[in-house]
Amino acid sequence: ILFLIKGGNGFKMDMISIKKVILLIIILTATGFMLSNVILAENQELQILLPDFHSPQAYLKDDNATITVTGIQPDENITIILDNPANHVEINSYQVVSDGDTYKITFAIPQNISAGIYDLVLKTSSQEAVSPRSIIVFNTWPSKIRLTHMTDIHIGLTSGFGRPAGSYMMGGIVTALIFNSTLIIATGDNVDTGAMANQYKEYTSIAKSTSIPMFIIPGNHERSGDSTLKNWEYNIGENIYYQRWGPYLFIGLDTGAEGVVSRDQIQFFKDTLEKNSDAKVKIVFFHHPIFRTKLYAQVNLNPNNTMSYTDMLYASWASKPELASEMLYLIDKYNVTLVLSGHVHADGAVLFNNKTWFITTTTTGGPVREGDYRGFRVIDVYLNGTVDVLERPGTDLFSGYSSFNGEKIEAYYYQNDNTYAYIIYTHDYNELNLLNRSWAIISFRIPSEFVNNDTSIYILGNINATTKSLEKGRYYTILKTNITISPNMVARIIVSNLKDSSPPDITVYKIRPQNPIQGKDRVEITLKVTDDAWGVEKVIIQYKTPMGKTENITTLKSGTNYYKARLPVLDYPYIEYRVIASDISGKEAVTQWERINYTQPTQTTTTTTTTPTETTKTTITETKTTATTPTQTTTTTQPVTTTTTTTTTTTTTTTITTQTTEEKTKTTTTMEETTTIPEKRGIGTETILMIITILIVIGILAGLLARKR
Repeated sequence: ILFLIKGGNGFKMDMISIKKVILLIIILTATGFMLSNVILAENQELQILLPDFHSPQAYLKDDNATITVTGIQPDENITIILDNPANHVEINSYQVVSDGDTYKITFAIPQNISAGIYDLVLKTSSQEAVSPRSIIVFNTWPSKIRLTHMTDIHIGLTSGFGRPAGSYMMGGIVTALIFNSTLIIATGDNVDTGAMANQYKEYTSIAKSTSIPMFIIPGNHERSGDSTLKNWEYNIGENIYYQRWGPYLFIGLDTGAEGVVSRDQIQFFKDTLEKNSDAKVKIVFFHHPIFRTKLYAQVNLNPNNTMSYTDMLYASWASKPELASEMLYLIDKYNVTLVLSGHVHADGAVLFNNKTWFITTTTTGGPVREGDYRGFRVIDVYLNGTVDVLERPGTDLFSGYSSFNGEKIEAYYYQNDNTYAYIIYTHDYNELNLLNRSWAIISFRIPSEFVNNDTSIYILGNINATTKSLEKGRYYTILKTNITISPNMVARIIVSNLKDSSPPDITVYKIRPQNPIQGKDRVEITLKVTDDAWGVEKVIIQYKTPMGKTENITTLKSGTNYYKARLPVLDYPYIEYRVIASDISGKEAVTQWERINYTQPTQTTTTTTTTPTETTKTTITETKTTATTPTQTTTTTQPVTTTTTTTTTTTTTTTITTQTTEEKTKTTTTMEETTTIPEKRGIGTETILMIITILIVIGILAGLLARKR
């Protein structure tokens, strides 16, 4: 460094000096790397990796539980907490084992704890981590697990009916609650665009609101703009995992963007099956189905000979028959009970070799083919290996669509600073007739910090609530209500810290274009709609033609308090419109009819002529430094003769073109260049200090990256 600072005029570096500089760089980089380790050790965030809300663990009392965490020191004191409204249990006896960059903590489930679903909390002297709804405690292992299968939710999309994908997801969750499902399994394409953090935010807020445990794995859309699943890892967690619930084994795999599992995953699958060969029920789930779209069949096939039936396989698996063979071989060898998939936005059902069910379920919230519908399934899996797929009334599992019809149940989840609201509509939802009861317990999770002495439950609609309660835990409060259900019902379940006594306020913010052309332009209407209490539920624009025909268009939210919709192309001289806005309490605000006038399209007359054309083209070329003389070019074309024309016209056209890029001008300007020869001198002290800082930062970043990998 001294050599560089004292370099003087035109200093030279001999080989010894170069070696010294290289050695200095190595020392500084190594110093930065070591500092990064110190920073990581002292400041790494405490995090529970497993279990979490997308991969919960289940135990009996007195079982040993093992969790995976980061951000602790092996010798520091830790408190493990299992919390729900009925219990708050602190555990201080545990074992910690280092496992690379993570730690495994093992502890015993207390004998005196009650059965239920728990939030797992880990506390150190300086940090706290909460893994919601991630530990389930059973008194005994259930003889049957009822699961709800949702797939291809596509949060971020809106259906042609104006329903957002989140509404379909909530419909599936409410169905799972009504049918008393043990768990929900979601098999990929949970969000429509993996790069969109706001889609993950909406998805996780809905997923974490339910009191039912969930298993979640990614699909190909989670890789849209996020090929390495960084957003998935940050918002959800692991993409490949297994959980053992006593006699039940659950394995989640990832078919990625290619539509097949990798060989590493096949090895993981094999190892997991071997390790858990004593499990009586084995349930596997991944996004792309092995069997093709809309295949309904009972087949007996040799898993080692997929080349003979590639026409029965889905395209991605048919293109890799060796991988399909390995998967089918392992599924057959280890007597897998149930395989769940999605992706194709259609139903499918295959009974493979009389023992393994391959169930594909239609999309929950994505686009569908004409004649198909969005939906989800309810499936019973018994401890003896029996699988019972509940069919929509009037359908058959092997004859076509049998999923529950998600179009028949709408459910919405709203949240603001003062209110949590859940609204349910059913429209001839005859699936409810499969139940032998006319009531259901509906429960949702609310952060306990929201609940105070002013918090009340409001039940509105054409239902009755026999009970309603807020069961408060340390971290989450359970809203629980017992309501009557029917194929056609409206249920508004609201938890709020204030009353809602007035309808929304509506302001027409913008209409464009201001002078739309009849039969050509689509008019876009932007509205500002506010509600000071529970919030806005939906906003509709209703328009009326001169003949009196009315149509409704559901607006889409385009920002805080703003809603937008586009009218179709309309071939009328005018239309009238009004806005209907309803709030969560069901109150409506309606504006007066207003008129939008359309202008008539301009009439164009075309005349064919014999035209000798003389064109004079003048180009004015400009540069940043000089103005050039206009260059005039005259071009004369020969007359074009048309036998149907009787008029001769001479037209002179002058075109002025301005160019501002020097490279495009045809005028060359010579400029005198002045070159300043810099004074030869050594590198300044400030520069040297900056180089040292940069090298240390590079070392720290390299260390962080190495530790992260």
